[in-house]
Amino acid sequence: MNYRFRQAAIGFARTTPFTDSSGTIRPLSPAQLDHSLKAILADYPRAASAVSFNLVDSHDTNRVSFALDDNPGLQQLVALLQFTSFGAPMTYYGDETGFYVPGKNGFGDPYNRAPYPWADQGGTPSPQMIDYYSRLAAVRHSLPALRDGSLTTLFTKGSLYAFARVSPPDKPVIVVLNKSRSPSTELIPVHGFYANGSLVEDVLGGGRFDVQGGSVGAGVPGYGGVILVGTS
Repeated sequence: MNYRFRQAAIGFARTTPFTDSSGTIRPLSPAQLDHSLKAILADYPRAASAVSFNLVDSHDTNRVSFALDDNPGLQQLVALLQFTSFGAPMTYYGDETGFYVPGKNGFGDPYNRAPYPWADQGGTPSPQMIDYYSRLAAVRHSLPALRDGSLTTLFTKGSLYAFARVSPPDKPVIVVLNKSRSPSTELIPVHGFYANGSLVEDVLGGGRFDVQGGSVGAGVPGYGGVILVGTS
């Protein structure tokens, strides 16, 4: 149960500290997130990291929606990191519906064990959030590199964190995350992964981009990201 991943993922999404009696999660820049993830990889055997449960909440913590101030965009950003990073994404029941659970100063009882928001019981599950989690799961299932590939840092600047997941002979997967509310376009270095003239596709949100000068310029949505894979 990789609670260190929770600290890193929520910290990356936040711009201010989140504190309860279980501790403080401090905001992280892209470079600090990269350092935190690499520290996890350095501290545990590769086989252990590959199968660790990367969670962002559980029955022992406040819910992720509470830790992220009920911001659906930030929750999607955290989920995107969960499903593209090393390890196994663990979704605590109900998070995929986007439902907000009020928190508590401490470990969250009884709010952390709130019932699933069944529609026939008056709940309000978000179809958009359910669709987003479903797409993330489908993308991860379709790309072997997201499940067992190595992680190589490509870019940590401003609000963007970019990395490659690599598992030859499968196609490298380029992931770019944006923690800002505003969309961003930067040249992401992909030299060594995709040659100039290659075409890469965002398999999460759509769109195709050319590789030129060893880089790709992809528009990255605010509070979101892209998952780029070669088209041939």
